[in-house]
Amino acid sequence: MVLTILAALLLSPAFAAPAPSVDDWVRAGFSEPDLREYDASPASAQAGPGFTLSVVLLKDSGWTPDAAEKNLREVAEVFAQCGVRMRVRLAAVRAPEGRAGWKRRGDGPDSVLALHRAVPFLEGPVAFLVGRFPDDEEAAFSRARWRDGRDLQPELYDTVYITDEVLSAYSRAQFDLSPYTAGSYSVSAHELLHVFTRLGGHLYLPERNLLNNWDIRSNLILPRHCSAVRSSPLVSGGTP
Repeated sequence: MVLTILAALLLSPAFAAPAPSVDDWVRAGFSEPDLREYDASPASAQAGPGFTLSVVLLKDSGWTPDAAEKNLREVAEVFAQCGVRMRVRLAAVRAPEGRAGWKRRGDGPDSVLALHRAVPFLEGPVAFLVGRFPDDEEAAFSRARWRDGRDLQPELYDTVYITDEVLSAYSRAQFDLSPYTAGSYSVSAHELLHVFTRLGGHLYLPERNLLNNWDIRSNLILPRHCSAVRSSPLVSGGTP
């Protein structure tokens, strides 16, 4: 009986390692930590498998906790179609030297790799909400152990980096007005789906979906991709 209860707790969507404390963030070189935790799943979501998304929000970027919550609740609604719940563990912090924009490439002290190395106490999946990349025009990117064998920045596995560009009116209008995008579209959910499925490339299917190339996307997750999400080791109850 005790083992049964323990197993249920370990597989619960809400179960995760203890949240980092304010002291953990200060010791890592961050300041003014504002820590929040909440279930982002829509009210209609059923009980079932789930994951805890650790979120690092840099205060000197265009992100705010309220903007992040709106964005993350959209992400949770997208994954709810797979029967997967999402809990958010957010830390809004000021990075060393107040840096908001971190270089996507390289391993210098101003790179996303250095930012990631500063928070070894976070477990994947981890989302970094940052300013725009000084060396790249992309609005977001993700890293995972891709199924095709590419070994890109293994230290960054199971992480996504979402810049404040996705909040801009221009960026939103691009997708809302695109004749190729079916309804709303979440950049953040797209990047997380890369991580859960470990598929690094984009599709060009007639049926618009979340992993299609950017100009023919929608928030639809294909059934086979939902299966990959539910079986991901990053999701409670998943298998490697």
